[in-house]
Amino acid sequence: MSIAASVIGRVTGVNIQFKNFNLGQALYLDQRIAVIGQGNTAATYTLEAFQPTTEKQVAEKYGYGSPLHLAYRQLLPPNGNGIKGIPLTIYPLDDAGTGVVAAGNIGATGTASAAGGGYVNIGGIRSEAIAIPDTTNAADTLALIKTAINSILHMPVIGGTVGAGVLPITAKWKGETGNQITIDISELSCTGLTFTTSAMAAGANNPDVQDALDLFATTWETIILNCINYDDTVSNATYLAECEARWEETVGKPFVVATGCVDIFATRTAVTAADPTNRAMFLIQSTGSRELPWVIAAQGLVNDIAQMANDKPAHNYIGVLQGLQTGTDLVQENHTTRDAAVKLGSSTNEKVGNLAVLCDIVTFYNDGSETPAYRYVCDIIKLMNIMYNLRIIQEAFRGRPLLPDGTPTNDPDAVQPKIVLTLLSNLANSLASGRSAIIADPAFTQKNMTCAINGENPKRIDTVFPVKLSGNVEVNSTDIYFSFYLGQ
Repeated sequence: MSIAASVIGRVTGVNIQFKNFNLGQALYLDQRIAVIGQGNTAATYTLEAFQPTTEKQVAEKYGYGSPLHLAYRQLLPPNGNGIKGIPLTIYPLDDAGTGVVAAGNIGATGTASAAGGGYVNIGGIRSEAIAIPDTTNAADTLALIKTAINSILHMPVIGGTVGAGVLPITAKWKGETGNQITIDISELSCTGLTFTTSAMAAGANNPDVQDALDLFATTWETIILNCINYDDTVSNATYLAECEARWEETVGKPFVVATGCVDIFATRTAVTAADPTNRAMFLIQSTGSRELPWVIAAQGLVNDIAQMANDKPAHNYIGVLQGLQTGTDLVQENHTTRDAAVKLGSSTNEKVGNLAVLCDIVTFYNDGSETPAYRYVCDIIKLMNIMYNLRIIQEAFRGRPLLPDGTPTNDPDAVQPKIVLTLLSNLANSLASGRSAIIADPAFTQKNMTCAINGENPKRIDTVFPVKLSGNVEVNSTDIYFSFYLGQ
């Protein structure tokens, strides 16, 4: 009402206010990405949520080559081909007080008998070109390699002081995650010199991810990019506990957690199969790749998962890890192995040409049934969307008068169970039809949904909204029958 009813003096007035006339029409839940990881040990930063707009901001705040910096380079690169308008928030972690830095080395012996050179790759990041002149000894060669590594700002390591035929290499942060940094010298050669590597190791004691999760507060972060190693069972348990708390009916803000992985079937499924109640965690896989796992996970989110979850939540994921190196053909998995991996809670990938292609994107969850309820990440995204739309309807009725069906009333704010059922019926149709396709068989939902005033609490309304989630084409089987034409 534009003018109060108590006014009697001549006056005219027009009141404008927003009303939602589309209540019951399905809306898509806007996805949000939270990046949880470390900055560099040498960087000084506050442990608070941060929404950057440029790579330079992240690099200068958390350190060049840090997990947070390298993840951001994939998620929002300068060319604009990242997650575009999906909100991204960084939740930084500091090194654990007991953290130990990972270390490895590159060794060299001999003396160059001809000019040589090439590159070294650290965590999938190529060094500057290395030119080794004829007659260069091992120590001087290692000094050249050190310069080539340290010249790349976003390298995840630092080359140390050359000594005893070895160039020490250390991660830029402390913790077990540093052990995942690969050292590859396959593109470096010089006659007369022999090169060796010692893999990154001894990194220990990751930070507690709960410190970052506590910063979420009431924000519904839907997808977490986890920069901790996938086999850190303490972190995985922490993510699960927080996610389960957010599934709770009075919160209703669950999330899924993406973690990169390069390990072969036996190694990774030993971790996923041992955590069968975990419906929060899922891997983004690139078997045998020398890339950093959180870089792989970030690229997987960019090239399909995040955008698809945002724009087409009923669709499963078919993206490509653009610009990242794959493992060799020898370590790629056939369908039999991939099928077994899915059944043990592990995502898979296929190598097509020189590209890793996302295949099955599944959580660790496995309740032993043929079709575990929370196996596929896309099904969890569907459930999030249903929850989101039901919350919109619930919020619309908050505090309004509640009357039983059949009670005459002229109060436009009064709520009756039949009104709720009408909106839920509309929602069922909307979730199934048009561009949604989130649920199947809306008639089943409409037939079996219920709404009633509670028998003991006159201020409570109880609703049941059963749905059948839509499927996705994962197995496509066709039989071809043939014969031969015989002349008559």
